[in-house]
Amino acid sequence: MGGQARVSDRAFDALYTAIIHGDLEAGSRLQVRDLAESLGTSMMPVREALNRLEEFGLVETLPYRGAVVKTFSQG
Repeated sequence: MGGQARVSDRAFDALYTAIIHGDLEAGSRLQVRDLAESLGTSMMPVREALNRLEEFGLVETLPYRGAVVKTFSQG
């Protein structure tokens, strides 16, 4: 169980950084399968990371579209 939490934390950190630095642009659709593949993990840690990012207000889940990066302004 602890191993899964660490993988989820790494996925969260990677996605958070990508969003903040603009590597994942506002409005970008976040495909769980593609993200898991690029991060070298399974889909569950990515789903958990996306849920946390939604709590932070960086991602939103839209009907029929899935998770997308929210539009936000810096500063």
